[in-house]
Amino acid sequence: GLEKFLFIQEQTLMGIAVQSSIIATGGSAVYNSAGMEHLKNIGTVVYLKLEFHEIEERIASGRRFARGREQSFYDVYLERTPLYEKYAHVCVECSNKTVEQIAAEILKAVERA
Repeated sequence: GLEKFLFIQEQTLMGIAVQSSIIATGGSAVYNSAGMEHLKNIGTVVYLKLEFHEIEERIASGRRFARGREQSFYDVYLERTPLYEKYAHVCVECSNKTVEQIAAEILKAVERA
């Protein structure tokens, strides 16, 4: 179930001990405050910000994601967005940008952070 998944996820996040690495967490990582604080302490947390309609277009139908039984995808978006912003050192706006443009912005932002 969801609670067990989040527990395992938090334990995994807390066990990360790397340097000069990129870690792409699942979106539900932000539900684990201890895990997110750990990531903030060992590196720079980057939030790749995208509007809901753009995320919805990218998500394959039937894709599973950590959520409560009664939550819609939009509910999860509304719940997680403030958490992403809370834990991020850097926020990169990704709307209408190529992967190359986003990567360049991340690099500049991380160098400044």
